[in-house]
Amino acid sequence: MENMKIAIVDDEAESMNTLCGYVEEFGKEENAAFLIVKFRTGIDFISEYTADYDVIFMDIRMPLMSGMETAKRLRTLDESVPLIFVTNLEKYAVKGYEVNAFDFLVKPVSYYAFKTKFARALQSAKKHKGRELCVKTDVGVAKINVKDVFYAEVTGRYVTLHTKQGDIEFKRSMKDTEEILKQDGFVRCDNSFLVNLSYVTNIDKQSATVAGDNVPVSRARRKFFINALTLFAGNDFYG
Repeated sequence: MENMKIAIVDDEAESMNTLCGYVEEFGKEENAAFLIVKFRTGIDFISEYTADYDVIFMDIRMPLMSGMETAKRLRTLDESVPLIFVTNLEKYAVKGYEVNAFDFLVKPVSYYAFKTKFARALQSAKKHKGRELCVKTDVGVAKINVKDVFYAEVTGRYVTLHTKQGDIEFKRSMKDTEEILKQDGFVRCDNSFLVNLSYVTNIDKQSATVAGDNVPVSRARRKFFINALTLFAGNDFYG
């Protein structure tokens, strides 16, 4: 949980100070460090937003731009960052589902309620961000987020990771690569290809569509691959 970035958007000084104090207290209890960034208005928050926050606390009733309107604009910039609404009236929390709010806190906020929901939000944030790997290439070291990898392809003694940021080539066996990535939802569909099941959108008799690319599916691995995808996605795939 160390070095996580928290935003607090609240026009009330007392509420802002309470939440800041709770974050700091939680950090002491969990031996974790948090960077807290404070915003008095939704307008300031949106205009300065960067997609590196781990959890956001937001008051619903604010001048100029309400918390709900701010949240709607936030979701156009970041679809999944955990958002916890802070409100005086519990009835406002129902509207939070419209903007995929993670949870809500009712003022005055108790530390117990804060601690419980903050801990859950941090766990969700960690899952969303995914695991990072450092890969040694011929030109240096590349740091990648596993969730950004579409699939791995082996050619000779080199593995190429096809990612959102481009291709990364490094010297490693497919067996070793599979061992590293299998915990993150990667499954071999062919002797030379290891795919991230999150990006599979279609399977036919001889290939799978992975992030728009056609990747071969061998006859020997087809049944296992479809079963793994079915368990992962919770749906049947036919090809």
